[in-house]
Parts: sequence; structure tokens; C-alpha cells
Amino acid sequence: MFKINKDNYDNYKFIFTVIWEFQVNLMNIDLNPEYSPISILNQWEKESEAKARRGLREGLIDILTGIKDLPNELLIELNLKLTSYKLPTIEILTSQIKNLPAKILSRGIIKNVTEYYIIKEVLDDLDYSITDMERQKLAIILFEFEKKQIS
Repeated sequence: MFKINKDNYDNYKFIFTVIWEFQVNLMNIDLNPEYSPISILNQWEKESEAKARRGLREGLIDILTGIKDLPNELLIELNLKLTSYKLPTIEILTSQIKNLPAKILSRGIIKNVTEYYIIKEVLDDLDYSITDMERQKLAIILFEFEKKQIS
């Protein structure tokens, strides 16, 4: 998963900003800048660098999992925007997320809440490319994680 630290924080924040602004422009709405995730990150940076890094990591994962539903022509447009800034493509950025179900199946356990939400989204997406057997195993692993959280 994304390892965001002091050295690469600004780079990941810029990636997040480019994708966020792209989505806001697609929605064609005027959001109050005070409540944008970028403004919130700026506030968190003043409070705690660790909090800002965690928030950026979660926000980046969230935005990348949601982006998979964009039509191909918009993904191409977003990739062009990212690469124009010499940033990685969506495929490269999402590869860590796409590989997560296989990693979890291999180890048989969900390690943290971030993995939990990604697997939950994978299971909710009936078009996600996993076999029925993998889907069943992931559902069991997800249930085991939820049981541990309640205890």
C-alpha cells in the first residue's frame, strides 16, 4: 500500500490535488474551497504531520478506488494530465490497490481498516474481476476481521 512519509508527502499530495481538481471539474460544481480535502489536509498539516500523512493516504486510496468507474476517454484525459506533470498514470497508482485482494487471499488476513474498506468495496463491486471462490474466501476473511473489531 502507499507508504507516505515526510520525503514523498508533497508528491502524493500533488497527485491527490490533480485528481481531485479533475473530478471537481467533471462534476461542474463550485465547491466551497474551505471544505475541500486539500484545505482540510492543509489544516491537518498545521496540527500534526502524522495526521496529515494518514489522511492523505486514506484520501488517495479512496479517490483511486472511486476512479475506476470513469469512462475510458476520461481516464485517458486524466492520465494525460498526470503525465504532463511527470506523475504516474492511474494504472500505476491503482496497481497497489488492485493487487491487494491477491495479497490478502495469500496471507488469509486483513491487517488494518484501510485494507478492510478496500476489500469491502471489491466485494460490493460485482463486476470486480475475481472468481466466485476468491469472492467467498475474501468474504470470510472480511467477516473474521469484523468479528475481531467487535471483540
